[in-house]
Amino acid sequence: MDACCSSNALLDMNKSSGKFKIKKSECAILMLSIVFVSIFIPYLVGVNFVVQIASIFPLFIVGLVILPLLYRSPRVLIRRRLGNPKYILLALVLPMPSLIVAVISGVWYAIGYTFLMIAVLTVCQLVLALLPLSSILEAYTRAGVVIILGVLLLNPNGIISSATTASRFSPEYLHPNLLGFTFATFVVTFVWKTINHDARYTTRIFYGVFAILALVIIFLASSRASLLAVFCAVIGAWMIRFTRNLRGRRLFVRRSIPVLLPAAVAGLVFLVESTHILDHLAGYLTNLLQIQSSYRGVGSGFSGRIPRWEITISAISQNGLWALGEGYRTGDYNLGFSIDNGYLTIIYENGIFMLLFVVWQLFWLLLNCIKRYMSVHEQLLSNNLLALSGILIVLFVNNFFDRYLLGLGNPASLLGLFLLLVERRDLLLLRKITSNAYYRAGEKIVFKDRVPKKHMSKVAGCHDPYI
Repeated sequence: MDACCSSNALLDMNKSSGKFKIKKSECAILMLSIVFVSIFIPYLVGVNFVVQIASIFPLFIVGLVILPLLYRSPRVLIRRRLGNPKYILLALVLPMPSLIVAVISGVWYAIGYTFLMIAVLTVCQLVLALLPLSSILEAYTRAGVVIILGVLLLNPNGIISSATTASRFSPEYLHPNLLGFTFATFVVTFVWKTINHDARYTTRIFYGVFAILALVIIFLASSRASLLAVFCAVIGAWMIRFTRNLRGRRLFVRRSIPVLLPAAVAGLVFLVESTHILDHLAGYLTNLLQIQSSYRGVGSGFSGRIPRWEITISAISQNGLWALGEGYRTGDYNLGFSIDNGYLTIIYENGIFMLLFVVWQLFWLLLNCIKRYMSVHEQLLSNNLLALSGILIVLFVNNFFDRYLLGLGNPASLLGLFLLLVERRDLLLLRKITSNAYYRAGEKIVFKDRVPKKHMSKVAGCHDPYI
């Protein structure tokens, strides 16, 4: 049984020894943040392929060594987690057909990737057994701050040049689309921290600044798919929130008219009097986003993606392996180009059944987040559910134009693996544990007045989330 730590302070004073003792949850979040950062480091400094693969191994150290030492969770909880049907399907059943095909074809790198993916999914499942989902989101958000600072500090000249000349920001070792895909999820998590009314104003301003920085870098990288994904996430979150508050729509309209009407008039006057400014801004954005470019502009077939998608669909139809797949990471090698579509990539590499499971799991999670958001009115829990919905929308939209839906080579894809393994009970751990309630085995709430006083700090399967 776990000892449930206090959630009122980050540091507790040990009076007998006179030393500060760090909270378990804070230490776990820090370790997991290091994991997310370590996966991105190869894209900042440029290393060989072997080191890039090795950057995932801090996850094994944290998931198999550090977290079990911090949280001595009941073995029955871990066994139940590893026996979950979703994990068994995703890690042990669905990859087997493509693994058999890779073995028969002698594609050894696909075999290695398959076993690495199985190992990563297993560790992610163990992490979810020991940590609440809210702590994983917190760790990902903190890692985003470090990653953005790294990009700014290591590429200052490139950012300045891109901003002044309206050219595409393209770091030496990092593809702009991968940069945009990762930073789009950071924008959502930063906004999540910004609208958290329980946080200090300095914290909210801090994350608000980083949300703006991440969005500006996406613009400079000219990652239009990521901009579209962020836009869809914002519109989707607004629609979800507006739908829940539909009963108060009339009151909202009455209160908004005195503000919106003068703002609309002022905006109309500005448009009439400042057409030259708008023309200059439109020209700048046209050059930056390369809308009129022969390679990436209008009429280029999504930057040449449509012809590649057609070739991929033809290859899937001809080889007859659409139900089995060719094996992990075989698309780029066999076709000679990046498919640039996460859904087609999964079909080609892992088969149609893997795609159906991945899409259904993420869609199921999105529906459950919306459903729970509609039924709760606690501010913190609502914000957490809204943030998770925004991340899922980004993953859905962005992977129409990128191939990162099922991967492990970047922080956003690793977060996606965690989300693929989320169970219904994990959504309960998106809320803050107050002094009045504890979670037992991540499933149901045990209220304080129902727990004997001598067992108050030893509730079975107790989690200690930071949020």
